Amino acid sequence: MPKGLFMMLAAGSLVVGCAHAPKTAEEKASLEQEADQAMNKMVSNDPSLREVIDRSAGYVVFPRVVAMGFIVGGGYGKGVVYQNGRPIGYASLNEGNVGAIVGGHTYSELIVARDQNALTQLKNGTYHFGGETAAVAVTSGVAGSTPFQKGVVVFVEPEAGGMLNLSLAGQRIKLTL
Repeated sequence: MPKGLFMMLAAGSLVVGCAHAPKTAEEKASLEQEADQAMNKMVSNDPSLREVIDRSAGYVVFPRVVAMGFIVGGGYGKGVVYQNGRPIGYASLNEGNVGAIVGGHTYSELIVARDQNALTQLKNGTYHFGGETAAVAVTSGVAGSTPFQKGVVVFVEPEAGGMLNLSLAGQRIKLTL
């Protein structure tokens, strides 16, 4: 990861805080329920997403990512890691941006690993997404025609808020298995 992108991630983490994996059984159950609800909403909005998920080696669902900023921004979220349709661990997401940023918003995010190699990269510690990885908004039929980049594809489902974001951005995903 380029040093500048790492610095943006660090700044974004300081701006909005850090997400940590759930620790108690109640927190884990609640996060899994939220992830299932977010996934069901995404599949409801784009039924072609079900086939992409079913053919994948695994995926990570962040039911709620909160992002905000003014010139420098960031975001955070907690998620669930799935393999063979079952939860196998948890994930935290921190993102950072710098540029023309104003506002805040929340969204759900789904990261699908095409094959075992991509899933292994996710599971081996920290996976970084930079400018070369684009997220695709979930709309009817989009999942079936969205190509994987470096073994993954990222889908987002906007929830609330508004944000003007013309910036350089990056995400850091850390898994706890």
